[in-house]
Amino acid sequence: MITSRVALGKEYRIYQKAAVASVYNTALTVDLSTAPTGFGPQWDVYATATPIKDIRTAMRLIHGQSFLQPNLAVISYKVMSALEDSQDLINRIQYVERAILTPDLVESLLGLSNCVVPGFGFASNNPGQTLTLSYLWNKEVILAYNPPRPGLKTPAFGYEFAWGFGGGLDRVVDRWREERRASDIVRLRTRYDLKLVGLDGSSKSICGFLFTNALTAGFVG
Repeated sequence: MITSRVALGKEYRIYQKAAVASVYNTALTVDLSTAPTGFGPQWDVYATATPIKDIRTAMRLIHGQSFLQPNLAVISYKVMSALEDSQDLINRIQYVERAILTPDLVESLLGLSNCVVPGFGFASNNPGQTLTLSYLWNKEVILAYNPPRPGLKTPAFGYEFAWGFGGGLDRVVDRWREERRASDIVRLRTRYDLKLVGLDGSSKSICGFLFTNALTAGFVG
């Protein structure tokens, strides 16, 4: 349970670092609600939306800035559920694949190595208040270049830098008894930092692309 909580905390920090338009080169982020030039409408406007074209355009823009082909997509659960009804995607797969959009099918269709569909939710209310639940990843989509293995002078969208403990341990679990609380305490410790590393001269990311507001405000989900 504690390991799961630590992992969720890391995902929260990843979201805060990667799903913010201000960290990207201005050519590598679009808000689809503003009808940006070169992109179609939001992806739940099924009659005219062009998510495949939009994603391929974004991939070319990344390549034009970094000469790296993006191989990773992070598509929020809400956006993926909307894409399952996208005629643009259904038309591509209906005669050659099962007519159910899955992450591995997105990988094959777009030439990606990995497609991640985060569906992490959290309660934003204080204890004792009315329960307020929301998704962390909402209507965002990220495309990124992720190298097969990290290395010095190896470009990437971002790296997790970790430093362990003695004996080669990457985490430490401490346990002790607190009689005053009549409780056994379990504490897990890890050490890491998250950095965007593929940056331009203005310290803006050029190894990734961010779509915001990929769905309309009226999308139910």
